[in-house]
Amino acid sequence: MTLAQMYELYKNSYTAFADIGDATYQDSTATITQVKARKCLPREAELASVGANVGLQTPLATFVLWDVSLDTAEPKPGGKITWPGSGAWTIVSLRREHFETQWRCLCRHDK
Repeated sequence: MTLAQMYELYKNSYTAFADIGDATYQDSTATITQVKARKCLPREAELASVGANVGLQTPLATFVLWDVSLDTAEPKPGGKITWPGSGAWTIVSLRREHFETQWRCLCRHDK
């Protein structure tokens, strides 16, 4: 199976999760509303990749964004994710996952 076929198979996998919310993604080139997202705890490897200074300064969370709901936008470090009930978060690091259907974004909470 090709990557394109796997993408088609998994692009709407957010429907399998009960805790999906609609977030807003914004950077200097795009503002996308109703982005399918899931907030979760960061993995140890994600925390290690940014160093202790970031983690000690502010609360961190990982947001999984589904590519299919981002239109053609691609998240980038410094971009903002607004999550209902907890305000804005700034992307510190990110990577594509799960056959490129998801963006896993480690974020720091904006104060």
